[in-house]
Order: sequence, then structure tokens, then C-alpha cells
Amino acid sequence: MELPANNILGTNLRQWRVDHKISIIDVMKEVDIDQRYYQRIERGGENPSLKTLTLVNAYLKIPWERMMPPIGCLCVLPPYSARRCPNGGRQSPMR
Repeated sequence: MELPANNILGTNLRQWRVDHKISIIDVMKEVDIDQRYYQRIERGGENPSLKTLTLVNAYLKIPWERMMPPIGCLCVLPPYSARRCPNGGRQSPMR
């Protein structure tokens, strides 16, 4: 099932944060962003700027490809897995 990019980004950020036992409060303090804003990012309700994503990425130390899969592979990545998305990791035609 394909999801909007914001939902995928948020789900991947949350999954990484929880897997690494990092609280939202820790992210909020370190990145200096509003807690509710970050929660909306994780829920897919915000379209964060590249600056915000860079700051979050630097703190969480999440690889960019884990944070946002390639265009055409809009699926949530499984945790710590080398498995590819359901379409085999190939880029699918844009709809």
C-alpha cells in the first residue's frame, strides 16, 4: 500500500526514534522545535523544511535513505532490515 510521503517520513522517523529509545522531549530540546510540531511531523500532518529535517537527521543519526525511501518506493521501511519495499525496490511509475 502506498502512502503519502509525509506519512512515510513521519512513520520512519517515529520508528527509528522509538527503536533507539529517544523521547520526543529529547528531540524537541536538542533540535529546538516545538513538541507538538514534531509530533505532527511524525503523524504525517506537517511538511517539514529541509533545514528541520537536517537538524532532526543530525540528532537522530538516521540515514537519509531510512528517513525517506526513493521516489517510486513509497512504503514504510521495515526496522533494521535489508528487505526492499513490496515492489522489489524498483521505482514504480508515477501516478
